[in-house]
Amino acid sequence: MNINISTETLSEHNISGDDYIFIKLISLGKYNELSMLNLVPNIQQLIDDDFIKGFPEQLTQVELTDKGFALLEIINTDEELDKLTILFTQLWDNTKPGSVSTPTSIKNRLKRFCTLFPQYDIETIKVAAAYYVEEMRKNSGFKYMKSTSNFILERDGFDDIQSMLNSFCQSIISGETDDQYQRA
Repeated sequence: MNINISTETLSEHNISGDDYIFIKLISLGKYNELSMLNLVPNIQQLIDDDFIKGFPEQLTQVELTDKGFALLEIINTDEELDKLTILFTQLWDNTKPGSVSTPTSIKNRLKRFCTLFPQYDIETIKVAAAYYVEEMRKNSGFKYMKSTSNFILERDGFDDIQSMLNSFCQSIISGETDDQYQRA
């Protein structure tokens, strides 16, 4: 994995290269890589400067703040995430009982998804979600439908992140879907 670091960014935000790499790897959920590297980030300063929040003793509980996302130049505004959260809730409503996750869970997973897969725009994400719901309706009457949060992101038994949303976004972009789910 290559991580490009701008010395201007480091200087502008008064952080070290180790701080930046730590923030980037947290955003990608690369906890194993963090433990293998000999980084010395100033975690308390990153918390104080509002780049991260959570429990540094347990890396999987560390989250980026809006300032942390902005540092990495990841498009991730609350307004966009709120709109997507509402859409996902509406799409999953009246499907499989218990499949609609809480708005907070949906929003948090969408925020992480946008960090891990910045190549997808909001429209692609919307179309992919609608396509998934329609496929589940047609193929199984929602019987095998994942919960909203687990459709977006979930960890497998090896602590790797899996995403059906990513797979459906790829299908939309590659044109492997019905005409009504094609991007213009």
